[in-house]
Amino acid sequence: MALDNMKYADSTITINDNIFKSLDIISVNEYLGWYQHWIVKPEEKTCISNLNKLIVISEFGSETLYGNHGPSDIASLWTEEHQEKVYQDQVTMFKRMPALRGTCAWLLVDYRSPKRMHQAYQNGWNRKGLLSDQGFKKKALYILADYYKQK
Repeated sequence: MALDNMKYADSTITINDNIFKSLDIISVNEYLGWYQHWIVKPEEKTCISNLNKLIVISEFGSETLYGNHGPSDIASLWTEEHQEKVYQDQVTMFKRMPALRGTCAWLLVDYRSPKRMHQAYQNGWNRKGLLSDQGFKKKALYILADYYKQK
């Protein structure tokens, strides 16, 4: 079971949901840098739980249209550089989570999603993939690959 029930305060993300008391692993979906802004720098962010259980980040990431390049600091431009920066920031935070035991980027390959209707960038596609719908590698793929190689 994956939930998105976290509290954000300054440099701490706190996971504390009663349902987790019945589970072996805490699994959360977290999209800092995409749906939510970073309040502090990723190297200052810590994710904690008062349940003393292992954590898996079951979803994280951001969207970009393959080949769309530009600034890394403006999410609404959907650039590969922004997606790459989101992954860099996520990895930085992951390294500060002692209870973290796994991550799952959302998602590997862009896929059709009729409700995704941003005409310039989605046009019926979920663009959170590390690979385009044609299999082309986006810049963020290399950030995650390097992180996994270090594990």
